[in-house]
Amino acid sequence: MSTAEETSGDDAPWGEVTPEAARRLLVAAVDAFAERGYHATTTRDIAGRAGMSPAALYIHYKTKEELLHRISKIGHDRALHLLQAEA
Repeated sequence: MSTAEETSGDDAPWGEVTPEAARRLLVAAVDAFAERGYHATTTRDIAGRAGMSPAALYIHYKTKEELLHRISKIGHDRALHLLQAEA
């Protein structure tokens, strides 16, 4: 089980991502980017990790860059929420 999968429940930063297929792709992208880096990861790699066809990825995300943006935004929003909770 990957780190992203271990925290893919409702309390995880990406628990809000719907539908489930989009969440699976996002979790797969997190794992792939962590393992291989953004530039070395292809959309085919991400789709394969999610158990989907490459074409299915494009239904939910237009580009690999859009996936990275979504991951980053969720991470930044989560960090901001935690900082505000501590204030």
